Amino acid sequence: MRALAAALLLLQHPRVDRADLRAGLDTLYAGGFPTAAAYFTGLGARDTTDPAPVTFEASAYIWWAAALENDDYERARIDSLLDLAIARARATTPGPGHDFWLATALGYRARQRDLHGHSWGAAKDGKAMYDAYARVLAADSTCADCYLGLGVYQYGLARASALARLVAKIVGLGSGNAERGIRYMRRAAAEGDLARVEAEWVLAAALEREAARDPADRGALEQEARDAVARLAERYPGNPVFQRFLRELANLPLKAHPDCCVAATLALQKEFPTILPMTARPGVVMNDPQWARVRVDANCGLRRGAWYRVATLTEHQALLEVNRQRVAVPRAALQIALVPPQHWSVVTRPADVKSLAAHWGERYAVCPGCRNRAQLKQTPQTLRCPRCEHVYRVAWGDWFVGVG
Repeated sequence: MRALAAALLLLQHPRVDRADLRAGLDTLYAGGFPTAAAYFTGLGARDTTDPAPVTFEASAYIWWAAALENDDYERARIDSLLDLAIARARATTPGPGHDFWLATALGYRARQRDLHGHSWGAAKDGKAMYDAYARVLAADSTCADCYLGLGVYQYGLARASALARLVAKIVGLGSGNAERGIRYMRRAAAEGDLARVEAEWVLAAALEREAARDPADRGALEQEARDAVARLAERYPGNPVFQRFLRELANLPLKAHPDCCVAATLALQKEFPTILPMTARPGVVMNDPQWARVRVDANCGLRRGAWYRVATLTEHQALLEVNRQRVAVPRAALQIALVPPQHWSVVTRPADVKSLAAHWGERYAVCPGCRNRAQLKQTPQTLRCPRCEHVYRVAWGDWFVGVG
């Protein structure tokens, strides 16, 4: 029984490695907002009790709205997702994992409520977030991700208006401490896991604000903020939010950056994947050709079972050549091949598939040459593509069972 209790505690602990979440977050921070949102939608559908994917799906739309400079973009969707994430978190077994994901979702909702003028609701969510993170740290003092929420809370209260600070004291929110808030943010930015990138970004914004308040240290604070975002922009050159921050800090005109990889993305409909420029990035260009196909049960904006040429590949992300454009996909979601595949992929019919006749049944094939879908009758060993007319072996041994 003691071993079982320990195992259950581990499973609901916030610091259990979540490579699936990290892969989606890397796509989000790279500027692939719609692709990341679709990816987290798929994760959330696989486990309808997990609050984490729903929380980060909302985060993807929040970042997308920031890139568009439109606070109302997908506002109803974001609110609905955060309400669902909070409900899922509250339904989990009490403990550090319960408190961590509840606090994270509450923090995002507090941000949204404050953004749209609902100060009282934001204050209540902020206090609940603070208390939940504090409970996590009481159980595990090494949870560096917790310090982002605590830091934002402390800093936000300290830098609120005099009236807001008075009201906060009256309702028991405390007075906040800007220095402590920045110190907490620094810890999350230096030691955090899932929250590290967001912590570095929020810290930079706080430092820029402090620079405006402190003429004596303005130069040093602005330089630290610039350096922090420059590191983020170097790692994620396609994120327009990072690029805009650097241009504003340098007092440059706000116009489309020639290397901004989501210049075309912002005009796309939300269900389409992020379009990246056909521009090579140093250190990640593929010297030897590779191919990739989606291997997870998630809609990444690509045809399931279809192979695409890999343009660039990093530890966390791949850029695939799709219709003469590049699409960002989490590397963890892909199967990589070193030679051009010469066999049909057998795909289990996804629930969200479109334009596929019902009489095709529960499985179909995808051509390795032209990516055309074809009906499977019985179990053929070879199949001629009705579109490109090439004949390929059918890879029954490589069937995408339950993955599609």
